[in-house]
Amino acid sequence: VAFSNHSYRMLVGGLFGAVILLGIEAVFMVYMYVHFWGMQTESMRWIGPTALLALPLSVILAPLLTRRFDKKYLLIGLSVVIIFCNNILICIRLTTDWLPQNGTLELLSLLLPFVFLSGLAGPAVMITLNSMFADILDEQELLTGERQGGIIFSARSFSFKAGGAIASILGGIGLDLIEFPRGATPGEVPAEILFRLGLVAGPLTSFFGLLVRIFYLRYRLDRTRILEIQQELTMRREAG
Repeated sequence: VAFSNHSYRMLVGGLFGAVILLGIEAVFMVYMYVHFWGMQTESMRWIGPTALLALPLSVILAPLLTRRFDKKYLLIGLSVVIIFCNNILICIRLTTDWLPQNGTLELLSLLLPFVFLSGLAGPAVMITLNSMFADILDEQELLTGERQGGIIFSARSFSFKAGGAIASILGGIGLDLIEFPRGATPGEVPAEILFRLGLVAGPLTSFFGLLVRIFYLRYRLDRTRILEIQQELTMRREAG
């Protein structure tokens, strides 16, 4: 019954597509840092802490944003921020010679702010998504008279697991298609293969990531409708 809900299908479809694309980027991530950006282990160790540093701020910021903006457009906006932060420097490297040399402190200082912004937007996206699933749960209760939380949230979990598995497979296939050499030593990968690596990890995933936003645009529950649903449920419960 839950899958007959249009907004529910759009939200699950968008989540499934986003998980696949983020998973593919994750498969490429190590190759990007080591080979495309030429980073040493001493530099790469700053990536994780920088993203984690944004987590507490994101948890504080997300509820404030959901109270001020419609959740659908907030989700789309935050997702675009993640796409931009993850890919803008890749696109600049592929098309210009503006960036500092690979492996330098100057390049790392440019990468880390985008890592922080992506880490700031990522948890806020998840908080917004969970809130939207809760809104659909209320809508389903209004339509059917039953709370279908198990079905609704199990589909969310399935999207993460299935999307992650598919992403791992597609990421491996992608590396084979660009003919990335197995056991490659940093600095010895041909320039044309590095270009293909960046092309897939940057512009290509960005393009499909923006297409996935179409699912979210077709999500129908806005702030006015959510308030109406909550009021109707409150009246029904009081009457019951």
